[in-house]
Amino acid sequence: MWAWGEKHWELWNSKTCKWYSRVSLRRWLADPRHDVLLVAKAGDKLIGMCVAHTIRDFAYCTGLYIEKEYRGNGIATKLVKKMITLLRKKGANEIVLSVNAKNNCALSLFESFGFKKGYPTIPLYVRL
Repeated sequence: MWAWGEKHWELWNSKTCKWYSRVSLRRWLADPRHDVLLVAKAGDKLIGMCVAHTIRDFAYCTGLYIEKEYRGNGIATKLVKKMITLLRKKGANEIVLSVNAKNNCALSLFESFGFKKGYPTIPLYVRL
């Protein structure tokens, strides 16, 4: 899974702040009680994923990605539905996420679930 995230730059915050490190991904998978990690597979091939984290009753979706050749088949819709269901069970009453402003497909998908546009922001990051 780490290698898959490393090769999909769309999941990164920037060129220098890439996806989860191997160590943090292992720690997270060992104790996912406050988080949701969903994957979509075609046979043994990983083709999509959705990641969300909870902080009390607040959730932040840090990633939704489907391999290009599998898009348009309802996979993202299934992952988002399942994410919302699981986050509700964990007590979340609000989900926030960031979408590239030029990604009209993602904007339409999330808006179809009732997500609304918030204030324009500039993502900031730091590697500690």
